[in-house]
Amino acid sequence: MDRLHLGAGDIVADIGAGSGYFTIPLASRVGDKGLVFAEDIQIEMINYISRKVEELELKNVRVIFGKPEDPSLLDNFFNLVFLANTYHELGKPFLMLENIKKDLRHYGKLAIIDWDPVKQSPFGPPIEEKIPENTVIKEVERAGFELIEKHNFMPYHYFLVFRKRSY
Repeated sequence: MDRLHLGAGDIVADIGAGSGYFTIPLASRVGDKGLVFAEDIQIEMINYISRKVEELELKNVRVIFGKPEDPSLLDNFFNLVFLANTYHELGKPFLMLENIKKDLRHYGKLAIIDWDPVKQSPFGPPIEEKIPENTVIKEVERAGFELIEKHNFMPYHYFLVFRKRSY
């Protein structure tokens, strides 16, 4: 969470939020003045995270039912769009990245954490579903972003942070 440099009042989209593993700490980081949009395309996950948000009485989380190529968010609204263990699931990554780019503010950031096929992992998706870090970097840069941070502290994942390129 520290590497995301979030502050009180920030607005974050957690794309592919799943069970809310990252949504809850993100909500804590942005505080009462911030917002976290927890997006997923699986109704079971939407229902699960909705119950969790209600149980924890999180007033700064909105649960969004998205589409595979479009998170169905608000244009020019987010400081950060966060994808954890989601990029390898994208059927049309370029289309999703185009939609994410519209949702980010002028210097908004995109953080991607995903399974590294180079790092042997006892769990996670099969190796043929994992996307190499350099492929993700090329695809995201082609979509109009620039890589600004790269972290390698995770045992099975890479962690990349991009900024929306200004033209």
